[in-house]
Amino acid sequence: KASISSSGGGSVEVNDVIMKLKDYITSKKSSMHTVFTEFDKDRSGHLEQRELIAMFSKLIPNLTPKEKRYLLAHFARVDLDGDGKISLSELRKAMRAVTLAFVDPDGGKSSAAGGGGANNNA
Repeated sequence: KASISSSGGGSVEVNDVIMKLKDYITSKKSSMHTVFTEFDKDRSGHLEQRELIAMFSKLIPNLTPKEKRYLLAHFARVDLDGDGKISLSELRKAMRAVTLAFVDPDGGKSSAAGGGGANNNA
């Protein structure tokens, strides 16, 4: 069972949801657009809170209500235009960002000395 902590160790975080979403898309041999539409029940072109909660539940079935609220609150950082909803474009950007963070989990901090893509001279 998942538990919430801010340390990141064994906790359910937004990145976990994004990685599960990637796995879900792959397992269905589907596209991001098709899966987004699956969760966009009212066909508004955005995922509202209730649709996000349904997505969390589908991707990570044993989430507690507290974990769902936590994810919903922290999923706000994916909402780049601040309209309270997640668009397909915003979700795609989040998926790209998580892929980069997953490849380089330190965000370039510790591996930058090895000549990574991070700009250390700024």
